[in-house]
Amino acid sequence: MPSSGPQLAATLARVSARRSTWAASIVLSVIILGLWLVSKDILFFRGIPDNFDAYFRYHIDFDVYREGAKAFLAGDNLYTRGYSVGGVSLPFTYPPFAALVFVPFTLLSVNFGATILCLTSVLALWWCVVLATRSVMPDWGRASVYGFAAVILSAALLMEPVRDTMGFAQVNVLLMMLVIIDVLARRTVLPRGSLVGIAAAIKLTPAVFGLYFLIKKDYKAAAWSVASGIGVTLMTWLIAPQTSKTYWFETLSDPGRIGDLTWPSNQSFRGVIARFFGQESHTTLWAVACLLVFAVLAWLMWVLLGRGHAAAALCVNSLLALLCSPVSWSHHWVWVVVAVAVAIVTAARHWGMSAAAYPLMAGSVGAVVITVCSGHWLLPRYDGAPMRWNLAQHLFGDSYVLMAILVLVAMSVWLIKPWGMLAGKVLGNITYAVAAGWAVVSGYTLFTSYPF
Repeated sequence: MPSSGPQLAATLARVSARRSTWAASIVLSVIILGLWLVSKDILFFRGIPDNFDAYFRYHIDFDVYREGAKAFLAGDNLYTRGYSVGGVSLPFTYPPFAALVFVPFTLLSVNFGATILCLTSVLALWWCVVLATRSVMPDWGRASVYGFAAVILSAALLMEPVRDTMGFAQVNVLLMMLVIIDVLARRTVLPRGSLVGIAAAIKLTPAVFGLYFLIKKDYKAAAWSVASGIGVTLMTWLIAPQTSKTYWFETLSDPGRIGDLTWPSNQSFRGVIARFFGQESHTTLWAVACLLVFAVLAWLMWVLLGRGHAAAALCVNSLLALLCSPVSWSHHWVWVVVAVAVAIVTAARHWGMSAAAYPLMAGSVGAVVITVCSGHWLLPRYDGAPMRWNLAQHLFGDSYVLMAILVLVAMSVWLIKPWGMLAGKVLGNITYAVAAGWAVVSGYTLFTSYPF
């Protein structure tokens, strides 16, 4: 055909332009990652250090992991002592199986080992976004998926849940990766459901993702999640019976093991209620809030899975742990990165065809703004100050919880009665305006509260 040559040339030009765009995006993301790497989050540059480990920043949570693993190897009871780290004494709060998993950390020095964990978490976060993006956009090529994930990663490094995960050298991202691989990967090495159970044996909260398998009616995967979690827990019990007995029958029921519920970074229902009413009261209110959100989440997941939105349903599932756990430190909210990625690619897929695309894109921008600003750190926080916040301060101090509630309400309203195109655009513009205002107020508070 005469036009085949020009058409082929145009197609090749579009492919070349797309690849060039993603290549530029990846290069930019690598530059941002490099700048982050040499920032205070990972490395210190203060002349020539006395030893190799002094090149790297100290990360206190990694030190707790390492000390707990050393105590486990020594046969000590993990939960009847504190661990001297960073000038303070902290408890080991994870299940005994976690200490077994952390044993390889004892082979590395504190600072270098923490840096390895942080860099591994960065790669894991990128891979989480890749899997979520593939789930939403199966027709995207590898270059597009990898490039988009790199762009999201560069933004994620600025978001407070990721910043704090790296600052403490936490395992949140790695646990999230286990869950996402188990649920969204096209093929898995272990039976599907096994990694969710293993993640729950390391840190209890991933157990909530068994709900995903139940609502999807994948009872085999649900059974594997229970079996794998119980299996590795029993294995650890055989290795360390006294430590296991102490954790499961004493430590687990001790509310004091997880710290001050009113601390601003506790972005859960329990944290919000404690800041309003005090730590020792209103457990009934907390239970009612959890039951309500469970019902809404379960319904939303059922609808989303019925419409083929697996990644979105998984992100909704994560809110069950984040909102209903007694403590959800802000660095636990790394799921917001995946949620933002899913919202953006979903909006892109339906742009101009669905009214939901506009608030989805605007909501993604809003979530990035809220987590970058991290308003709870801009407020008074010592000597019981969070219990004296006014309503305006609660708006910023409880921002992650409020953001999640708004998302659930908006999704529920949309799924019950979809909006028209005009309503979607109006809601999107309102969301952009709120995000801009949030950024301005946060910036003003920062610059007026801290000397530079």
